[in-house]
Amino acid sequence: MKVQIPGLNSSGSTRPDAVERVSPGRRIFNDAFITRGKNSSLASFYVTLAARLDAAEQFIEASFKRTGVRPSRTCLFVKACALALRKHPGVNYMLSGSGRKIIKPSSIDIGVSVAGEGTFTPVIVLRSADQKSILEISTWLRQESEKARATEAVNMALLDRLGRFLPFTFLRKLFLRYYINHHRVRRDMVGTFQISMLHGPEVELGGGITFLTTAILGVGGKSLMPCERNGTLSWSPCVRMTLNADHRMVDGMKAVNFGREIVRLLENPEELEDR
Repeated sequence: MKVQIPGLNSSGSTRPDAVERVSPGRRIFNDAFITRGKNSSLASFYVTLAARLDAAEQFIEASFKRTGVRPSRTCLFVKACALALRKHPGVNYMLSGSGRKIIKPSSIDIGVSVAGEGTFTPVIVLRSADQKSILEISTWLRQESEKARATEAVNMALLDRLGRFLPFTFLRKLFLRYYINHHRVRRDMVGTFQISMLHGPEVELGGGITFLTTAILGVGGKSLMPCERNGTLSWSPCVRMTLNADHRMVDGMKAVNFGREIVRLLENPEELEDR
């Protein structure tokens, strides 16, 4: 069974990424967020949004009748996020480990968390997600999810061996500082943007900490919520989602506008096709 070591045997895009130096004044602003530590999660903030799913569910059924394949809700979120990132590329940018450079990736790579058996959560990455059709995303999601679950135990065993090779805390910190801080490694592991879908009507919200990407979208389960339509209150299937972003890279208004674009695309799913 082939084991992929993220960042060392990457199969990602060969197109060069653009790099922009962070100004000295901006570095002071960024460092203020992490005075008490180096983890970008100390600079994170949350934005919570809600989207109606009635149009999306009709779109899913229409796609099934037309193609014979029923795309999941995750497929629509992947495509909606990819198109929203195309419109708001700043959310797709990555801050280097040193905090001195802003990496502008040459493609939009969406990472999707896959339910695993243990504490190690597999993440599958779709390269150039904005250029993929709903059908292509559906096929990729089904195939790669099965592969990720099959290799989960192998990857965990690999981490166990690495942990025994680095028994001391200071050695692990040195290794991680060199390895996981590199933007190419982070991009290969989870993409340039990450989605975590938590299914079930009892799950109202889902969220994660920005650890490897500039932003991560946590999506809760579907439930009926009161919505206003043309001045009339009615009940519709809806979902709440939480966007967690690194405040050193994305301010509140940019995060809100990015989230609004995702909501708009989900509520107008015909725009997700052929784009």
